[in-house]
Amino acid sequence: ASGNMAYGLYFGSESNTSNSLRNAAMFEETIGTNFGSKAVSEQNNIDLFVGGDAGVQWGAKLTYSSSKNEQGGMDQEQDALRVAIGGISGDIEAFANIGISNKAENGDYEFDGKSSFDLGASYLFNDLTYMARVQSIQAEDAAGNEIKSQNIHIGTARVYRLNDRSNIWVSAWYKMDRMECDADSGFSLVACGDITVDDPDDPTTWTFTHFKENNNTYIPVAVSLEVAVKEWLTLRGSVAQNIWGENDNGDDEATIANSTEVRAGASLVWGDFQVDGLIGNTTNTNTVGDVDTSAGNGTLRTDALMSRVGLVYRF
Repeated sequence: ASGNMAYGLYFGSESNTSNSLRNAAMFEETIGTNFGSKAVSEQNNIDLFVGGDAGVQWGAKLTYSSSKNEQGGMDQEQDALRVAIGGISGDIEAFANIGISNKAENGDYEFDGKSSFDLGASYLFNDLTYMARVQSIQAEDAAGNEIKSQNIHIGTARVYRLNDRSNIWVSAWYKMDRMECDADSGFSLVACGDITVDDPDDPTTWTFTHFKENNNTYIPVAVSLEVAVKEWLTLRGSVAQNIWGENDNGDDEATIANSTEVRAGASLVWGDFQVDGLIGNTTNTNTVGDVDTSAGNGTLRTDALMSRVGLVYRF
């Protein structure tokens, strides 16, 4: 920090969205022994950021990723570049994340992120926060197959302060997620269709259902509670549910089902140190009876306490 400016360097901020799209574009098309993704994930990400306060609090970040692997006959290479800006002025907050470049190659498999942006804003008025967010992504694979995705979210939220130790958050959204697929291969296997293996003993027998579009419209409502149990312990929990939801793949419609998400978390505080973690969320399914709860789908794992931990030091 220097005066009213702050500067920073951050390592390891790989984008889950970017990696998921690369996985969809760089997927082995022949189901069999080598069936699976040939994607090259983001690696060695570096964030440079700066922020300040000039009447309006603001911040900006530049993210760069680059890696290659030519060992063992490999021919892999990837790079990504994006910027992010944000600001707070009174009761208004806004941000913009913009992708400048995003490319990955693995032999004949390629991913080219043509464009992407994520814009959002919120406004606090009469104890209610009104929120809006627009996301758009356009990408292409090696064969020129193209995918377009656009999400529009509008919501509202309110905080209820029960006492000096407890807070409740209530939020509701109206979400429209749209995907268009101009693809007959590549993207079509993962992002633009469903694969059903006909015979588990013969992975070469399969049925692929292709769609040109996939649209989700739904209304999620969430209730969250935070309680400072002790000076050194804060507990959090939330329940979210789609009170209405519908999927349209361009041909048929279906109700979105089983949408309940339950999450819990805790903070342990020792002076200026604070450890934050999720409670009972894990992807481990190695043992009989284990449940994948990474999506917070209603099952908390007592053998996975404080997973995905973050450490904060204030000075």
